[in-house]
Amino acid sequence: MKFNLFMQKLNMANSLDVLTLLFNAAAEVQSANCLFLLDENTSTNQLDHLSRFDAPYVISNRFDIYQHALTVVKDSNRVYFSDFDVQALPEHFFDCIVYRVSKEKALTHWCLNTISERLSPSGKLLVGGKKEDGLKSYVKNCNKQLGLRGKEKKYGNNYLAHLRPCADFSREESNKLDDKNYKDLRTIGEAFGSALQSKPGLFGWDKIDEGSALLAHCLKHYLQQENCQSAEMSALDLGCGYGYLALALHDANFKRIIATDNNAAALLCCQLNLSLAGSADFEVIASDCGDKLQERVDFILCNPPFHSGFDNDTALTSKFVEAASMRLKPGGSALFVVNAFIPIEKVAKRYFKRCEALHNNKRFKVLLLQ
Repeated sequence: MKFNLFMQKLNMANSLDVLTLLFNAAAEVQSANCLFLLDENTSTNQLDHLSRFDAPYVISNRFDIYQHALTVVKDSNRVYFSDFDVQALPEHFFDCIVYRVSKEKALTHWCLNTISERLSPSGKLLVGGKKEDGLKSYVKNCNKQLGLRGKEKKYGNNYLAHLRPCADFSREESNKLDDKNYKDLRTIGEAFGSALQSKPGLFGWDKIDEGSALLAHCLKHYLQQENCQSAEMSALDLGCGYGYLALALHDANFKRIIATDNNAAALLCCQLNLSLAGSADFEVIASDCGDKLQERVDFILCNPPFHSGFDNDTALTSKFVEAASMRLKPGGSALFVVNAFIPIEKVAKRYFKRCEALHNNKRFKVLLLQ
């Protein structure tokens, strides 16, 4: 009977996703002093698990996750939106810290380095992920370099590790994981006469995206062809990343520029890039696909994200098209660039009267929406 019950629980655990496994493990710790690090691999439905904890701390680099966590956690002062700036949290040590490893290796190393320093001597670090995420290597390196002890356990396709600090380990001896100086912004190139600042944690952070470069080229051609008076127009970079397209709008002499993104690191980079370029009237806003914007604009540039966490999510493209229709002034225009195989036209026709392909090089296509 006990064996059958054990097997039933094991089968249930094997069918759960990584985050649910982590939430369940954290609930078993029964600590009121718990910290959750949540990124793009978290769904809003999974955040409802936070209601199982009395007063958890939550930190996320995603504005949509932050917003939803505010509605679940009773004390909103314990919910933070930042580029995982764990050092800014008021609590010095936590009895339980929960982290599902991120897509970016440098970001994962940064998080593991910082949270290992905030774990109480008797605390427990719960780390989860899949084999292809590098979870086993992360656990091995935590044991080897960060003074933590514990092993991962497999649940179906997922892994969960319970790590504890070594009693005889001195924090001064810690040989930190190589996080590529994650928190520092650095120059990755030049565009529109200005140095580009970026950092790990963003998709394609260390290069100029080919699709964005094509969109910037098409923007210049379109403005000349239509004789647009950009100096009298406002413009939005919807999903700005480190700000390449926002800089293209500045170079095109738009009167006012708004840039928005869901990612805390992106906002930091875009803010700096527009400042260094000397843009006079601009605003960088944390927002989930423009949901926090109060004004409408004359023009929108958008290279919608196709990669969400570890899964490709074409639904995001639809979300950005709908958002653009809501943020444009009557008579306004939007230029989108997407992978050539994405059927954006079907979605665009629901929200725009005009959908015209301006360029298609078989890899990317640029569409005009009005």
